[in-house]
Amino acid sequence: IENPAILEDGTRAFSGEIDRTFLRPLIKNYTRQNKSIEIGGFDAFCLVINDKPSGLLKKYIQWGETQGYDQRSVTRLQNPWYRPTIQMQTGVEVLAPRSFGETFVIYSNPARHLSLRFYRLHHKYPNSQQLVGYLNSTLYILFLETLGNKSLGQGVLDFFMADFLRMKIPIVLNSSVERAYEQMKNRDIKPIFEEIYETDRRELDGIIFDALDLTTGERDAVY
Repeated sequence: IENPAILEDGTRAFSGEIDRTFLRPLIKNYTRQNKSIEIGGFDAFCLVINDKPSGLLKKYIQWGETQGYDQRSVTRLQNPWYRPTIQMQTGVEVLAPRSFGETFVIYSNPARHLSLRFYRLHHKYPNSQQLVGYLNSTLYILFLETLGNKSLGQGVLDFFMADFLRMKIPIVLNSSVERAYEQMKNRDIKPIFEEIYETDRRELDGIIFDALDLTTGERDAVY
């Protein structure tokens, strides 16, 4: 490439080749446009080097040093600087955003793509779909709304790891939750004030409400 593109941070894009074996799919901004619960793609790559870099890769590393990537806050602490953090070496099945707007989604990441800007929920469930189904119920959204940090302004609900650790998540062993989840996992989740009128969501919520023996008035109060 004679005139490499200028990146968002002002540096020039790398002109050359990288061994594909060192590239891992990464979810960077993918969920900003794709609001379905189950993540079906990715929009970036992460360089993961667990062994000695190849000749092609050394050129890429040298280019990164000329751009100052080795002097950034995180890379300065790595030895060597291009070694990925623990978070960038393995992916998990359940991803929780660090903040919420008017749309609430806890994501299923079945391909275990690497991820940025998410809390990674490690679980011991034999079936993560029942867990993710519960985490996308309106009852759980109510818990998020109650425990989240509302001090950011502009309607953003920030959620810290300590907030998640305070939340008691039950062991869900109900195949009906999984079936209801299957019906809604691939469609875009709408803003909450529209979402609560969706038929498949009402079916999922009904299963959760039934398990808790909520009265009609209590179910209306959740909404």
